[in-house]
Amino acid sequence: MKTVVKSVLRNLHDLKIEKDFNRKLQPWLPSTRKSYTRKSEAAQCFCEKEKDRLTSYYTKSTVKKLDEIKPLRDEDFKKYKAANYFQFYDAPLLLSNANSNIQYVSSGYEIEPFENFIPYIRVFGEKEERYQFKISSIYGSFTSSAPLKTIAYPENMLILEQDVSEKNANEILKGIRYFPEYYDARPITDLITFTLTSSTKNEEIKIPVRIRRKPLPILQYRDSNELNRMITIVTKTIFRYNCLHSLLLSIKKYFPKMIVIVADDNPTEVYKTIDTNEFPTVKQYKMPAEEGWFAGRALAISQVRTPYFVWVDDDTQFNSETKLAEMMKIAEKTGYDIIGGGLGSKTRRDWQRFDRFNVPYSEKGYCYNRIRPTYEIPLTGYEGKCFVVDVTANFYLARTSTAGAIRMDPQFEQKAHREFFIDAIGKLRIAYCNTFVVGHRSEAYPSKCVDNDKTEYTSRRFPMGKSKIDLHNRIDELWFYRNNLKCYKDALF
Repeated sequence: MKTVVKSVLRNLHDLKIEKDFNRKLQPWLPSTRKSYTRKSEAAQCFCEKEKDRLTSYYTKSTVKKLDEIKPLRDEDFKKYKAANYFQFYDAPLLLSNANSNIQYVSSGYEIEPFENFIPYIRVFGEKEERYQFKISSIYGSFTSSAPLKTIAYPENMLILEQDVSEKNANEILKGIRYFPEYYDARPITDLITFTLTSSTKNEEIKIPVRIRRKPLPILQYRDSNELNRMITIVTKTIFRYNCLHSLLLSIKKYFPKMIVIVADDNPTEVYKTIDTNEFPTVKQYKMPAEEGWFAGRALAISQVRTPYFVWVDDDTQFNSETKLAEMMKIAEKTGYDIIGGGLGSKTRRDWQRFDRFNVPYSEKGYCYNRIRPTYEIPLTGYEGKCFVVDVTANFYLARTSTAGAIRMDPQFEQKAHREFFIDAIGKLRIAYCNTFVVGHRSEAYPSKCVDNDKTEYTSRRFPMGKSKIDLHNRIDELWFYRNNLKCYKDALF
């Protein structure tokens, strides 16, 4: 057996990649035959009851329309799995044989749909031995530059049918080129299978190939490094103009030139136009009456024209510890998408420490568990100050191009927060830092800054009696449906 000690294919040039934009490709569709991937584990999952935790399974008692919406949910989830096939199937476990006669690149191939390349495969055996081989894939085809009549090309396969020496086999392999046959805007994983046959043994290797369109960068235009060109402050308001006025005064004090976007869904009879003479940097967007919490958030964020935005509620106040420049510096240095700060205090409340999501998958649905981790993951370079989390409070700096792309589902009208962060799982890098604080004017129940009659706001934000039951039923219906949930366990707020 020959021993090769140096690594191979350090440069893209070694792959002999070629582009062919005139090649006819097929679109990858849910009906397309599947790759050699293994099905993700989907055993049972649970939301175990725990003291001082809110735990519930979705049944007819919690989802009143269960019999009506479950068939629709199951149908939609089936379509979702089909359209997002590679999200639900793991990469195959590839076992390399000991004392193999085949040398090959076992991983690292990535090309675009219009590219093709020569996979590195070499045979190392006895000189007098004779070989045949075949090479195949699911989503690709092969050509050979060898002038042999004994090479056959069945669908997605190339077969060498005559016996050749080690030297001739390697010469043929140097001219075998792989071509993708399918196009998809999302990544596809193909698997090349190479089978080598001799008089003494048969060997098979598998080589994964990732076919991916490489996205372009999205850089937010700006014409200077001035903080006001980098950050926009966004908020939403309803029935709390007194709160909003205090917030705007505090922003004017600490960041007088920074753009502030206000989404306002107050009813027409109470709607007030913000005085642009007093607050010249404020942009107020009037919405239909009581359009909802996440609808307002979505509108405000959609109007951001800076690389970053800072989300705050309308009952907060900026102070000397609301250090937006430092928050942005951390985001710039680490590449993180959201940097959260303290709401009213540098010390987080107990429920805020439940900042990690564990959402295992089962055939009957996902099990949402919000947990308090036994250890914190320090953000490198900011140990002791910043920690990696899955969810943070309603004061954070966010990267517009990434965090702004996570949809705020407008079906959540009266209460919503966790939903955005759940949708961000696997998409956004999030950290909490205990060195930044925004003042918080109100605690949970009747706010000191609510306009005139407190009942207008509190009856919607914190309903009682039947209204409270109806709200919780609505949230249960939405959670059950949109994230295909089986149960949940959350912190008590």
